[in-house]
Amino acid sequence: MDINIKKRRIVSEPKVRKVKSSKIRSRFSLFNFLVMFSMFVIVGFFIFNIIKSVVDSVDLYKQNLALEASINELYYEKEMLLVQQESLLSDSEIELMAKEKLGLIKPGEVVYVLENIN
Repeated sequence: MDINIKKRRIVSEPKVRKVKSSKIRSRFSLFNFLVMFSMFVIVGFFIFNIIKSVVDSVDLYKQNLALEASINELYYEKEMLLVQQESLLSDSEIELMAKEKLGLIKPGEVVYVLENIN
């Protein structure tokens, strides 16, 4: 160590460190590689799961819309059947069906049968 009095500064020579053997360096680089590789695998796994859950959510949303449309169609069909049921249960409709399909008549009515003239 030299002391320069004029500049009042201590000048020292840099210390040289000996580099450890290459086996240790390669082991550390292999260790670093394994750590980084495992981090990439873990992050990739999480990203894959997030993307998969988003795709599944979109599929479920589309299925939900289709089911809601089907439910609305079934409600409409139910309403139409209820209207048809009400019309079929009316007295005039029951009487008409009894006359046409079963050939029944009310007491006191006269039935005229027309035959084909061919």
